[in-house]
Amino acid sequence: MGRALGARMREAGIFGGDPDYLHLFSSQAGQGIARHVDQDFVGEVVAVLTLGSSRVYEMARKGRRDASARVLLLPGDLYVISGAARHRWEHGVPAAKEDQFGGRVYARSEGWSATWGCVDRDAPWVAEFARSKVSASEPRA
Repeated sequence: MGRALGARMREAGIFGGDPDYLHLFSSQAGQGIARHVDQDFVGEVVAVLTLGSSRVYEMARKGRRDASARVLLLPGDLYVISGAARHRWEHGVPAAKEDQFGGRVYARSEGWSATWGCVDRDAPWVAEFARSKVSASEPRA
């Protein structure tokens, strides 16, 4: 399923090639995701599919406390970040049992997200990991 959705995103022009990174995340009602910037090795474009429950997604410039943007994500919503939003802005989901957005209240339940990217094979961490796997699999003399 993950490969098929990744291929559809490539066909839609979201990715230049088939994504080769997929991270699945599960969250309980009330649980949040601390603001962060995705690791560089995930690539220049990151796409995230929201499943199971609505969540308010926040973005803020690195180091700022207050959110600059809030977006209500409903189950089945896909968001894509790249460029400055990908590298200079933090994103996350505040911990809450319910979200207030647009004058309405959205109760949270168990939810999931699926994150796709195209791994940058030249990123330092990835290159080091690949070297360690190769040296570990080489026959010993």
